Amino acid sequence: MSRRLIRVALGGLGAVVVVLVAVLVAVSWAAPDAPDGSVVLAPHGAAPVIYAGPGDRAQLDGRWRFKRDRDDVGLDKGYQAGNFGGDLVRLPFVPDATKIRGQRGVATFNGTIGWYRTSIEVPTDGRYAIRFESVNHKAQVFIDGHLAGRHTGEYLPFDVRSFLRAGVPHTIVVRADWRGPNAMKRDGWHRLWFNFGGINRGVSIRRIGPSEILYPVLQTRLSGGVARVSANVHLRNNGDARVLTVGGALVRGDRRFPLEFGPMPIDKGDTAVVTASATVDNPELWSPSAPNLWELELEVPGEATYRAHVGLREVRAEAAGSCSTRSRSGCAARRSTRTSSVAATGCCPATRTGSSSSSRRSTRTPRAPSTRSTRGCSSASTRPGS
Repeated sequence: MSRRLIRVALGGLGAVVVVLVAVLVAVSWAAPDAPDGSVVLAPHGAAPVIYAGPGDRAQLDGRWRFKRDRDDVGLDKGYQAGNFGGDLVRLPFVPDATKIRGQRGVATFNGTIGWYRTSIEVPTDGRYAIRFESVNHKAQVFIDGHLAGRHTGEYLPFDVRSFLRAGVPHTIVVRADWRGPNAMKRDGWHRLWFNFGGINRGVSIRRIGPSEILYPVLQTRLSGGVARVSANVHLRNNGDARVLTVGGALVRGDRRFPLEFGPMPIDKGDTAVVTASATVDNPELWSPSAPNLWELELEVPGEATYRAHVGLREVRAEAAGSCSTRSRSGCAARRSTRTSSVAATGCCPATRTGSSSSSRRSTRTPRAPSTRSTRGCSSASTRPGS
């Protein structure tokens, strides 16, 4: 009798433990109320890893599921709707990143297909942009089972846009295909590094407002100890036709130099370029030995913001002429100036939005950034910093 009571008691205790564990798991995965200004609910929502860019961004830093698809059967099995299991990972995640030697290394280099999925909730209804900093090599992005965008090319950031409803879990699925590095090379994609595939940089989300400040382009010209900085900003109007005005400044410590952009009439859905300039005395230039940075602040009051760390410098290139390689005395060599200002975190190649693929990289001179680009690079195509 006593043994039966003990077994009953232990069984009841076990059931209580199971219930408690289930409650704790449910609580741990529940999405709490969004903090002020958040554009996505927990477990996502950390500060963006890339500093430069539009305001009100949040990182999709929660858990994702990853599953290999070596036989390319995922689309037929409905993986695009999120119907697959897999390993729990955090982005960026490159599968088999350490398997680079021997036969396993050959297989890893040849690539495969991988699927990623996560679930998000947003605090308010609206259109949102989900930004991928890099996917190798071909990406298809599905939101709630529907194709939201395609992209080709590693280290070329891109956005996909969709209307999301508050209080509803939305499933984001990414199909990454990095098979055939030799074919990539034949198509003009540089293959000077190992073929690390998948989502190999972070993913962020932001809400799309009535207007958007897209990538800024800055030029610096030095004269007499001062820097004359000109700024061109691509401004998109998502509302009805109206006049928009951008305000801005270059800031370093307690020093502030306003950038005064004039008002610009813009039709609905169009993008226009607005310009401003500032004269900066004692500009504290950027160089490898003294990487001084300024804060670029841009704003459409009450609608959109943009920020970036920028370094001011001027680079002069002397054109080759008929000069002797031993002596340049007497040469009337032509001179041209190219400048770079966005020399720090966030400067990047032109960003594509929607379902169009980015133009392929090749050994030819790159084209100027598209007006659809949403991130800022200097005219000298400065590489990102830290």
